[in-house]
Amino acid sequence: MEFDGQNADKTSEMRLLHVSHAIPPEANTGVENYTVQMARHQAEHHEVAVYARGLRTDSDTEERDEAGEFLTVRVPLGPGHHHTHERFRQPQAERFRRFLAQWRPDVVHFQHLIYHSLDYPRIARESGAATVMTLHDFWFSCPQVQRIDYRGAICDRAPGVGCLPCIWEGRRATLISPELVARLARQSVTEKAALAFLPGAAMLRDWAKDSQACFDHLDVVISPSRFLAENILQNGLHPRRLIVTDYGIPVPGPTPAPVQGRSLEDGVRFGVIGTHRLKGLGVAVEAFSQVADTPASLLLYGALPDNLKGSLPENCRAQGRYTAEELEQVFAAFDVLIVPSIWYENAPFVIREAFARNKPVIASDLGGMAESVRHEIDGLLFPVGDAPALAQAVRRLAQEPGLLERLRANIHPPKFYDEHLAELDTIYTEAAGARFPEIATASSGAAQGFV
Repeated sequence: MEFDGQNADKTSEMRLLHVSHAIPPEANTGVENYTVQMARHQAEHHEVAVYARGLRTDSDTEERDEAGEFLTVRVPLGPGHHHTHERFRQPQAERFRRFLAQWRPDVVHFQHLIYHSLDYPRIARESGAATVMTLHDFWFSCPQVQRIDYRGAICDRAPGVGCLPCIWEGRRATLISPELVARLARQSVTEKAALAFLPGAAMLRDWAKDSQACFDHLDVVISPSRFLAENILQNGLHPRRLIVTDYGIPVPGPTPAPVQGRSLEDGVRFGVIGTHRLKGLGVAVEAFSQVADTPASLLLYGALPDNLKGSLPENCRAQGRYTAEELEQVFAAFDVLIVPSIWYENAPFVIREAFARNKPVIASDLGGMAESVRHEIDGLLFPVGDAPALAQAVRRLAQEPGLLERLRANIHPPKFYDEHLAELDTIYTEAAGARFPEIATASSGAAQGFV
């Protein structure tokens, strides 16, 4: 069941600690920005700190954020962080224990533990804090995080011997053919035998054991999508309590003035935001190379990969990087967002940001994208990686009378920060109330468990 926080009351002030693998300005992707935004808004009602790895520091640092609203603590990344086992067993547990004893949080909210230690939740609970984790990706079911295998293909395997080729590829320690291991992975009878002798197998066993132990010491696990929640359960992990509740996003700013320089030849304008290799930019560009005769154009936001520089079709325009302050101008420049990612995604913020601005979305029919977009209602879905199918969706939106207007009319506004923060307050209160009855409130908005 999903979270029902309609009657959630705000808690009295608590001491909240967020733990993340990194924060801005050193890292500026979804998890890091979400962590800082939650801390900033929660600091209006609670005492808040963020504990993160410092990618460019050799010693512990403590400082207030730029606005002085919350405490940030950065600890060194450590000498070893390139191999898979070093991503979940960093020798930083005692440093974390000391900080908890000093700061004494009521609730520790883990945003990501990569490059930390999966032992942190146990240490937090031993300190007397309630423990909450938000799942942002597939780290607990994929050592490579994104469920993309060593060949660059989408991986549907459960964790096990089939993960070894990816681990070896990263460590350049392939003593046995990855293809052989892949064949072993398909023979379930060999799984136990393979895990008994293959290089890296001990690390996989430790990872699985430590992951479940981590979940055992979490009072609540939050998943922003049902897809990710089901993935966790299907891969054999059993949280004490699992809640499905979507992210919140900021309320959009004022709509900018009409974009200058737009011509009738542009037709319907489409936009792609983000150019990471798994975001499927090449799929979008290939699709637009097939619709040169269609009144449609594509705007590409982000750093353009080298392989596409100088080779874009005439109906595609690279817009370059943008700042957070320019987000409204970015969305105002196009009519439809395209999310052509070639990996599962969890609950893409960019889809929610588009819906908040009444922009329909075309997305890959995969994972959290397929859960976020209602096909033929507020957007269109196409088979992942299928450029001709994406091209057909573009043609429809550019040429089919009334389709764009119908999709716009069916968009439901996403959840905004106020609602999301109220939900988190309820979750924190219920989790902490058992340990700290004096801060519990008579909230009637009980969080619903997924299982």
